[in-house]
Amino acid sequence: MQLVAIFALIAAFASAPALAQQRIYYKLSAGTGFLVNREGHVVTNEHVVRGCRSISIRTQSGDIPARLVARDPSQDLAVLALESTYQPRETAPLRWNIRDLRVGDEVIVMGFPGQSGIRAKHEFKKTRVTAMKGPTGEDRWIQLESVVRQGNSGGPVLDMAGHVIAVVSGVVTTYRVAPDGSLSGEAIGKADVAITLAALQDFLRDNAISFYESQSGLIAHSDGLIAQRAHDFIVPVHCVQSEERR
Repeated sequence: MQLVAIFALIAAFASAPALAQQRIYYKLSAGTGFLVNREGHVVTNEHVVRGCRSISIRTQSGDIPARLVARDPSQDLAVLALESTYQPRETAPLRWNIRDLRVGDEVIVMGFPGQSGIRAKHEFKKTRVTAMKGPTGEDRWIQLESVVRQGNSGGPVLDMAGHVIAVVSGVVTTYRVAPDGSLSGEAIGKADVAITLAALQDFLRDNAISFYESQSGLIAHSDGLIAQRAHDFIVPVHCVQSEERR
């Protein structure tokens, strides 16, 4: 009997009215991104910025408009460029490679799920690697114990030294498939999936986006230090998909 993995996107969606005599309702999607260089390039998921009329990034300096400069729907990766002279205090260090990453290793998911994205307040969640490939053998994913929520899309997965090892993408539920092609019974598995470091590095190189690779040893840092540093390079990504006046 075959298996099928059903992938669910985890960008957050909401409608918000502007305060005015004539109300303006915006359909918004929100996710997470992280700065990879001093030029203000932000990595996120392609599905977070799909179909946007406008995109903005919330930083400590306020909301900054951004434009889409690279995308790859097959890998679910995108890069934004900030339309300002904003200089990030920190950029995300990408781990040199993950050849020594193992199932069971503790990792950290950083992002802006739910109402946290609206308040620009990040969440810090520890989890573990459960597989080095996707549920049906996909090379582009690693699997994590379930901690992500809507709005975590596009956020970094960090090792215990604070290096980026993957990019949160979504949640996959696995079912058995009957001979006639229908789903057979209840789900047999569910996992968070994240885009591999190699896929991210290749995507950035193919689009001539500079990034910093950390070649330091894997010396674990305290949770507080990792969160403090990551706070300066992760950002909420806001996408206006439509506008309606009433």
